[in-house]
Amino acid sequence: MNTKTLLTALAATTALAAGSASAATLNLADYTLTPDGSATVGVQDTQIDTLNGGDVLPTSTNTVYLVTTFNFGASSDAHMVAQFYRNVPPSAARLGIDINDDGLVRIIGTSPVPTFNLAQDLAGQSVTVLAKLSYDANNSVTYSQGNASNDTVMNVWVNPTGASVEGSGLTAGDLSTIWNSAGFRHFRQAIDNQSTPGTAGDSSITGTVILTGADATFENALLAAGVPEPSSLALLGLGGLLIARRRRG
Repeated sequence: MNTKTLLTALAATTALAAGSASAATLNLADYTLTPDGSATVGVQDTQIDTLNGGDVLPTSTNTVYLVTTFNFGASSDAHMVAQFYRNVPPSAARLGIDINDDGLVRIIGTSPVPTFNLAQDLAGQSVTVLAKLSYDANNSVTYSQGNASNDTVMNVWVNPTGASVEGSGLTAGDLSTIWNSAGFRHFRQAIDNQSTPGTAGDSSITGTVILTGADATFENALLAAGVPEPSSLALLGLGGLLIARRRRG
C-alpha cells in the first residue's frame, strides 16, 4: 500500500468513526468572502442549538471543542472571527477567536484580551485553531476569581500538532481565559472586507467542527484539525517501512 492510499484509508476510517456519533459532531458550513473594496464585515450566523438538540455547553455539560481554519487571500488585509453567542448576535455571553492578517490571534468576548502572536503576515496562508471550552460552576474557587459567575475556561491551540498536549486550567494551550459564558445557541463566522477587489483573493473560514457530548475529546479535536492520532502515525510509519523494504527488494 503506498502512502497516498494509506492516507485515504485513514481518512475514511476517521470519517466513519465521526459518522457513528454524528449527533454530537456539528459540521458548520464554510464561509467565503470576495472583497469588493468596502470596509464592511461579511457575517454568517448559524443557530447551533437546533443542530445540537439544545444549548451548546449548558451547565450540565463539562466540555466542548471547536476546530476551524482561517484562510487568508493572497494579499488580504482582513481579519476573521469565529464566536459563540447565547442568543442572536451581538447579544451577551460570547466567547470566540479573532485572527488578524498581521498574525495576531486573540480570544474575544473577555477583558483583558488574551493574545498570541504568530509574528508574520498571513496573506495567502491558512491558520487552524482548536479551542476547548470547559464549564465548571466552581471555577471562581478553582482559579481564585472574585466573580462567582466566571463559569467557562477557554483554551486555544494555534496550528496544533501531534506534540500538542491538552493539559488543564489556564496554563493549557497557546492562550486561555475564564469568563461568564455558557449555554451557547448561535455561532458567528465573520470576515473583514478590507481588501482591494481583484488583487486580494477570496478569504474563507472552512472545516468548522464543534464537538459535544461523547465526541468532545481532545483526540477527536486533533483529528478534526488534521492531526493524526498516535496510532495513525504509527500506521503511517509502518507503511513507510513497507515501501522502503519494497524499494530495497
